[in-house]
Amino acid sequence: MTKYLTIEKTAAYNSTYKKLAVLWLNEALCFVSSFVVADSLVLRNRQLLVAANRYQPLLTKHSPLKINIMRKICFLTTILFLTQYCFAQTGSDLDPTNYTSFEVRKRPNNGKSTKVTPSISSSVQYIQPNSQIRLIFDKKKIDSLKLGIKIRVSATLINTKGDEKPIEVLGYVSVTKTQKMKTNPSDPTLFDYTIKNKEVVGDSLQNTEVDISSEKLEEGDKIKIRIENTTSNTGFVMVFEVDDYGIKTGPSSGFAWLKTQANKDINFQASPWLGYSFYYRPNKGASFLGKVFSPTFGPEASVVQVGSTVYIGLGGQISLLANTVKFSYGQLLGYPDKGGYLTIGLNFVNSIETLTNLAKSK
Repeated sequence: MTKYLTIEKTAAYNSTYKKLAVLWLNEALCFVSSFVVADSLVLRNRQLLVAANRYQPLLTKHSPLKINIMRKICFLTTILFLTQYCFAQTGSDLDPTNYTSFEVRKRPNNGKSTKVTPSISSSVQYIQPNSQIRLIFDKKKIDSLKLGIKIRVSATLINTKGDEKPIEVLGYVSVTKTQKMKTNPSDPTLFDYTIKNKEVVGDSLQNTEVDISSEKLEEGDKIKIRIENTTSNTGFVMVFEVDDYGIKTGPSSGFAWLKTQANKDINFQASPWLGYSFYYRPNKGASFLGKVFSPTFGPEASVVQVGSTVYIGLGGQISLLANTVKFSYGQLLGYPDKGGYLTIGLNFVNSIETLTNLAKSK
């Protein structure tokens, strides 16, 4: 009868050790024929190499120190995450784009105001030559911020040649202009400018105006305004470009083909025309389709010759497709047939202006 006994030895973590296996062989006394086999005991030892336990169990019932360490790590990680989140939120709230806007108003007769807010998609806005620009601060949003703010404003005027000069912002930027002694005849600048910027804290922020009243703005000039919060090092730049858009009027003329409705004597006959047009000129930021389909309309006078007789027609006209294609309807004065006439032709004057503006905007 054979019995096996295994003895295991527990070693420290992260170490290798030898495992002792003892084999007991017990042979019983047997009588077979003339042979007598005595009791014998065989002890066989073999050593087994056990792989190292590289990692100690993290948590056991005997490791309160490890539990405390893990609690501290979790607590510090949570605090770090919340701190970063709160800081990010605060930095975003302190950005001047959240509480700054502009008010653009036409100068004559205190015209209608247009509110302009900073935009990520476009930092260029278009204004008419006789406009005023006011800087508006939202006091409610500023007062709700826990951290203080300091606002610094700067503004410059850039003409179509690329020359840039500072302009005043009342209460924030003062500019002193002095005559420049020209030592270089090729130097185009005539004045030296001394600029004083004032940082204003949130409680003292007041709405103000960019002083362009004394500037003779021309189409294509740009006004660049920078608003910066020095507390959070955040800010933005807004550019206002002068563009002579809006409702326009003026003479128009072109060439058309005239057809009477009831009489076939005049069937798309050549007819020059002259008119007076009313139209809306879109700004440079308008879509291409908006520029192309902006219509022109107004009264017109058409001239057509039938045999040796010249007739004058009066009617209304409208131009489409970048003011190039003109349609009209009217009556021929003195013509025997009282039916009206139709024309289709070209608007030379307005189409040239529209196509020129399209070319400039590209």
